[in-house]
Amino acid sequence: MLAPLEMCFVVGVLNSFTVDWLIRQKITSHVNMFYVYQVPVPRLSDTEAALTRIADRAARLTCTTPEYDGLASAIGLKPPTHRAGVTDPSARAKLRTELDAMVAHLYRLTEEEFAHILTTFPIVPETTKQAALDEFIRMRESGEAAVFNPDLAKRASTVIDPAKAVKDLIAAGESATVEFKSTARWDVKLNQPSKIIERVIVKTVAALLNTRGGTLVIGIEDDGKVYGLAQDYKLSGDKGRDGFELWLTQTLMKDFGKDVAGLFAVAFFELTPPNIAGQEELLAQAKCEGSGTPPMSMDQNAALRKYVIDTQTEAGSYDVCVVTVKPSPKPRFFVEEGKEKFYIRTGNPSNELKMSELLDYYKLRWPEGTAITTV
Repeated sequence: MLAPLEMCFVVGVLNSFTVDWLIRQKITSHVNMFYVYQVPVPRLSDTEAALTRIADRAARLTCTTPEYDGLASAIGLKPPTHRAGVTDPSARAKLRTELDAMVAHLYRLTEEEFAHILTTFPIVPETTKQAALDEFIRMRESGEAAVFNPDLAKRASTVIDPAKAVKDLIAAGESATVEFKSTARWDVKLNQPSKIIERVIVKTVAALLNTRGGTLVIGIEDDGKVYGLAQDYKLSGDKGRDGFELWLTQTLMKDFGKDVAGLFAVAFFELTPPNIAGQEELLAQAKCEGSGTPPMSMDQNAALRKYVIDTQTEAGSYDVCVVTVKPSPKPRFFVEEGKEKFYIRTGNPSNELKMSELLDYYKLRWPEGTAITTV
């Protein structure tokens, strides 16, 4: 007989996306206890944090009426009655999202594996699935996931400056998995908006999806110099990063379907050029020189830095957008001049495959097979 804490832990695990997917691999039309007994549920002691955290959330989702007062007390909820249960829809959704992320880490899934599992739930709202994946990533990046997957403990202890990582990526140059684009919506040569440039961005993402995934950096010229996103921001409602990300996300989902949302992530970084930093230092020195006042405080320096950037550049002039793309679990077609085309990465460029080449590539890229469908 399971103890109350263990019982809630098992309930939390069995009601997760991960175990739901696992059971569906074993059945055809009906579920019986024979299949349930075969489910590999991790055996944890009631003193382990992984068990108590999952059990706590499962209990708060379960104990919402007086019949569960005994369970709430046995689990140790505060207060020890059904009043500790959560009934607010948004709060319940958050608890379920946390549970799904915890269980996915408990089974030591990778981000790609969990993203694939989520795509197998067609009737679940995309927002629900994306929330689960976002929480999975947040837990991994914050180090919380190490409680459920000890393999991540060493990674969690290593903190990398995101801006430095992007600079290193740019310094390494373009490759089969890294592509630079000056802009996403602006023709640099003609100095005007361009739908052609927009389609190039979509084509590049399609090629990355169909190959090994990779990184698209927008706002960087081929030689690695920062072009920035000022023009792209203006063309996206002049709402800065939020407006541009909204346009990019909607564009990719329109071309490839809503399920592609779990296959890419968008991040922004400001890569301030050396000359701006130099101007900031000179201005600070000039302000203090001969004044008899002490050096400027950190807050004053921050205000001065903002003044320099705001008065000498447009918003977004030194921003870059990093689009991290995962390999797609199915082929993704790109519509060009009214025709569906299939692109992959072959070295630096994105190249189209002929139909005869596509069939051979399909067998190699998706050996387990998947229907070739288009959106």
